[in-house]
Amino acid sequence: IWGATGIAYNITHVPRIPMHWADLFNDLTDPVGEKLSIALMDDGRFTMGVALIALGFSPNTEKPAEIEAAGKFLMSLRERVDLVQTDRLVKRLEDESIHLALATSGDVTRAMRRNKHLRLALPPEGTLVFKDAFVMPLTPVERRAVAAGGALNWGERHRNALRFLNYLLEPE
Repeated sequence: IWGATGIAYNITHVPRIPMHWADLFNDLTDPVGEKLSIALMDDGRFTMGVALIALGFSPNTEKPAEIEAAGKFLMSLRERVDLVQTDRLVKRLEDESIHLALATSGDVTRAMRRNKHLRLALPPEGTLVFKDAFVMPLTPVERRAVAAGGALNWGERHRNALRFLNYLLEPE
């Protein structure tokens, strides 16, 4: 399971496709001159990463000056950003109270099922891609068996984990 961050936008409010990260951060208006409502994710890695990309830096930078510049840039947006909350983003996109948002491809896809005016743009400057990972920790008994050079016994717990993963991978 993987996804990417992009710019979610509503085609009835946003006058043109937001092709670049700057389009998310600029003070835009809709076709009738109303201020567009903007949202950012409350996940620091995604929001800071996109700010770094928008400023021309690597999202993986370790340079304090670049990180500080991105932080100041995000702070400068306070007056223009209406929501910084990931878990309410989908609902706000669906009900059109948010017009532009930093969002994940999965969230936008879910919102598009209820609102056909929503789209997702992936800016050419780059984006952040993520992959969900699943792990199944060993029980203390399993850990001792492995440490002693023994093999794992694939019991019911493991079979259920595989069933769950197969369920997640079904194309529904």
